[in-house]
Formats: sequence, C-alpha cells, structure tokens
Amino acid sequence: MKLFAVALLLFAIGFANVARGLDDPGRAYRGPALNNGSYSDLLALSGDRYLHGDHPIPYIDDRIEYPVILGFVIWLPSWTPGGQTAYLIVSALLLAACLLWCLASLRRIPGSNPWLLAATPALALFGLLNWDLIGIAFMLAAVAGGSGAWLGLGIATKLFPIAAVPGFLRVAKARWFVVGAIVVIVVNVPIAIAAYDNWAWFFKFSSKRRPDFAIWNAAHITSIGLINAASLAALAAAGLVALRYGRTPRAARLGTAFVIAVWMTINKVGSPQYALWVFAAAAMVGAPWSIFGALVAASMFDFSLELWLMPHHALVLRPLVEVMVLFR
Repeated sequence: MKLFAVALLLFAIGFANVARGLDDPGRAYRGPALNNGSYSDLLALSGDRYLHGDHPIPYIDDRIEYPVILGFVIWLPSWTPGGQTAYLIVSALLLAACLLWCLASLRRIPGSNPWLLAATPALALFGLLNWDLIGIAFMLAAVAGGSGAWLGLGIATKLFPIAAVPGFLRVAKARWFVVGAIVVIVVNVPIAIAAYDNWAWFFKFSSKRRPDFAIWNAAHITSIGLINAASLAALAAAGLVALRYGRTPRAARLGTAFVIAVWMTINKVGSPQYALWVFAAAAMVGAPWSIFGALVAASMFDFSLELWLMPHHALVLRPLVEVMVLFR
C-alpha cells in the first residue's frame, strides 16, 4: 500500500500545480500557465477544441496529432459538465488509475523495482503534462501478462510501446504479436477509411516537425530530413541490439528498456514527460538507484528550465538548453 500511496501523493501534488492554471483556460491559457509553471497539454489542447462547447469527433471532424486511441481519450472528457475543471478532474482520475495499473503490473514482473516509478518526482512534474501514463500502463501490462492486446492498444495510443517488439521477438509466442497487430489494425483501419487525411496527420505532423529541446538542437543539426533518417537509423540499431540479445524474458525486458532509452535520447522533440517512459523502463528492469538519481536530476533540470524559467528568461537561459539536453 505504501507504494501506491507515495505515487498517488506525488501525482496529487502535480494535480494541485496544474489546477492553478484553471484561472486562464482556453487559447489564452498557454502563456499564463507557462509563466507560473503550471502548464499542461490536457488543458491547452482540450481548451483549443472544446472550451466553447464544441465536440468535433476526432479524425472525422478534427485533425489530431496523436494516434487514434489517444485522440478519443482527449475528446471523451469534453462531454463532462463543468468545463475545464471537470475535464481536468476526469482526465486526472483516468491517469491516476493508469499509474496504479503501472505499479500493479511492475509488481508482477520478475526483477523489477516499482519504487523507481512510484517514488520519482517526475510524477508530480509531468504526470499531468500529457497522457503518457496511459501508453505506459498498456506497455507494462503487456510485458507483465504477455498480452498482445495490451501491446496493440499501447501502440495505438502512444506508439512508444512498439519498443517492446524487437526485444520479445525471440521469447514471446507468435500469438502475442498477431493479436497486437490485429488490435492495431482494428483500431486504425476504420478511421483511416472514414477520414484518411486526418488520420494520417499524426504521421505527417511527426515527420515535418522541427527539433525542439532535443539532442539535434545541441548538435546544431537543422535538416529535418537528416534528423528523421538519423533518428530512424539509431532506433533501428537499438532494435537490432535488443533482438540480438533477447534470448530470455529478462534479456527481452532489458532490450525493451534499452530501446526506450535510445528512443527518448534521439527523439526529435524532447518533451519533458518522456522522462516517465524512462523511469518506467528503469523500474521494469530494476535499474540501480544511481541511475534513478541521475534520472531524477535530469527530469528536474528539464522541468525547471523548460516549463518554469524559460518563459521568464528565454534569452538569458537559452545557452543552458544545450547543457540540459546533453545532461538528459
């Protein structure tokens, strides 16, 4: 019970911080929320779309830069009476449930250390920054229970759970991958048929997006084509390493953690909440506490610079971004 209590306490601290931004909802939300360190995509993206009472159906009536399941997760709470406050509460309850699910799954994984996720300040800093805890919950449930359905749902929610595929190719049953693929197809194909351009926007948006708070900025590489190719090559190399050494379930989990770490390192956009994926990966394989300490330091550096100090002192602190990225 202590495990769950500590995690929920940290998450609640994050909720209290994000709730401070409810005074400035809608399109004017971003500036004030960034200025007081309470910014959340939950309020920013939902405010853009639903604050004025509209409920455009994801992908059918609305172009969303996320995979299909997450598009509907963003949309559904907008029907809750009570405006942005109700939207935040409902979304927070969902994410809190996913956090508890993450910890329950970690307790079922041999060699894991759930405290590496439950005790990280990143839950307070980033638990409500975006919807990543949903994808993480699906991924950990897939690893813990060998469920291809959970893996497929995770991929259709945040894509990152696909990192588990190369590591488990040699140890998981073929049914795991077949079921996962079927789930991805069943979720995506109807939407792709009904509104292909809006469905494909996630891929187009991702491919054209410029690097932001990423290793590529620190390396002063600006060519999007080169960055896309280099990122894909690095990720493919990590996948081959995971495949090469994934001869046992333990090795498969280590390979998955390695792919996640590489992915978050070379990702074109260094969103701070991606730290949650790395903490989850560390917890999954029972990483040393020294690694946990380094991750805590990096994630707090991210938050203090990206989401607190930069909005006030961007020009002065800009050189520190490269330091932050390299440290991360």
